[in-house]
Amino acid sequence: MDHNSITLHRVLQASQEKIYRAFTDANAMASWIPPNGFLCIVNSKDVKPGGNTICLLSIFLQEMAIRSVELT
Repeated sequence: MDHNSITLHRVLQASQEKIYRAFTDANAMASWIPPNGFLCIVNSKDVKPGGNTICLLSIFLQEMAIRSVELT
């Protein structure tokens, strides 16, 4: 594993169409990818082979964003 990478594991029980949408639609992805307590904003998404997705994950404590991490 690359030292600058994060691996997320999720089990999704849904139809193939919903799984496809979960990875190709930015709003759908932002709703399921962040861990509990985090907010996700998908800044860019390129779903073609070799494409890239850039997400901003923010954690909120006491209604203040204290840490943001950009995932590419």
